[in-house]
Amino acid sequence: MQSLSSGGIANSLVVKGKIGKHRLLVLIDTGSTHTFLHEKKAMELKCELLPATPLRVKLADGTILHSNRLCKAFTWTMAGHQFVHDVRVLKLGSHDLVLGLDWLRTVSPVKFDFINLQLFFDLQGQEVVLTGAEDVGDCKAITGKGL
Repeated sequence: MQSLSSGGIANSLVVKGKIGKHRLLVLIDTGSTHTFLHEKKAMELKCELLPATPLRVKLADGTILHSNRLCKAFTWTMAGHQFVHDVRVLKLGSHDLVLGLDWLRTVSPVKFDFINLQLFFDLQGQEVVLTGAEDVGDCKAITGKGL
């Protein structure tokens, strides 16, 4: 695993999103098996949190965290398009939402342009282009493994 930062992450893209009037800093990460919502953002948005099967999450620096709560049908927008996905809750670094492989599978096939920091996919007959945001800070790579 690698530590992730905003300067040229090899397997991820940081984009801006929204939920209502709240802004989201979204990390799309091909190295993450699951999708996670920052615990603080879940509280701020007053998400209904449900118990979930415990999940052990290992960060790039070796730190182990645990996720045992879920926000069902979390709804947000990116690039003017609405998305709905079940998200696990975790204490994240500088990002509000990490979209992992479980989310990427729902919009597949996708095309990543790592030079121009763009992600392309089709959503209900419309092409969606998510473009990387600038000045977004640092975060750590995460993977999930069931307990």
